[in-house]
Amino acid sequence: MRMRILWPAAAALLSLAPQAVAQTPATPEETARAFFAAMDAGRWDAVAALILPASAQRQRDLALFQAIVELEQATAAPGTGGTVVVSGSAAVDSAMLRRHGGHRIRPMRGAATLAEAAALEPREFLARFMESLAGPPGTAQTRTHQYIGVLVENDSVAHALFREHGGQPRDELDADVLDLRRSGGRWYVSLSSTFVRARLLDLPEGG
Repeated sequence: MRMRILWPAAAALLSLAPQAVAQTPATPEETARAFFAAMDAGRWDAVAALILPASAQRQRDLALFQAIVELEQATAAPGTGGTVVVSGSAAVDSAMLRRHGGHRIRPMRGAATLAEAAALEPREFLARFMESLAGPPGTAQTRTHQYIGVLVENDSVAHALFREHGGQPRDELDADVLDLRRSGGRWYVSLSSTFVRARLLDLPEGG
């Protein structure tokens, strides 16, 4: 199953105080519960702090990559059909970023352009991006997450089973999976490539 978190959650049943993240969850279960509580409460810095650094960087680079490709297609020379040649990875092309860095993005605290967003530390980028989509910290959310249980593969890989409530109608037995990884002696959330579904750019679809 693929992780299907969209953008979280109304009036949290659980709230995560800043000191709770500082205590560092010691197990996969504690990490998953802390992540869902922070999502449901709209505590974006706390959410970001629980994300594996490498996973946060992939998410930031993917969002930037998609924005750059969209801009390249929008500015392609006539007769090219909007075709853009890119590598097979989501690495951010520095030349393309310089070319489009001044383009405005969706309103985001501390970053008004693509270049300013790219300059943010990955987990800071994710926190501010989520805030731009779902509102300032503490804003009542439209979706909540029900923790079900955790499957531990080994001492560095685990998977938390959960249900999301408040989104599109789904079968009551349907569930999703949140991946967890142990790194540097602690557990983190490892995000799927579908976590960030919204567009970074502040321009109409298709142009």
